[in-house]
Amino acid sequence: MPWDRALNQPIVLKDGRAVSTLEEARELVRAIPLRYRQGAVWRYVGELMNEAADDSATVDEFAEMLARGLSGAGLL
Repeated sequence: MPWDRALNQPIVLKDGRAVSTLEEARELVRAIPLRYRQGAVWRYVGELMNEAADDSATVDEFAEMLARGLSGAGLL
């Protein structure tokens, strides 16, 4: 899977870190405590992330859903 695919725009977190690739997004998602990444939004984030890496979903779709999840977790 091409985890090095770039997001069209970096997602900048409250703490100043920026997520620019699918790999960075994957590592960030793995680092978020499980209690913050439960529910339908996070399941969909996971699905879209894998689909974006497989090129069967757009990176934009994934980035939009990731931003929703990060916002709900208080990171944006």
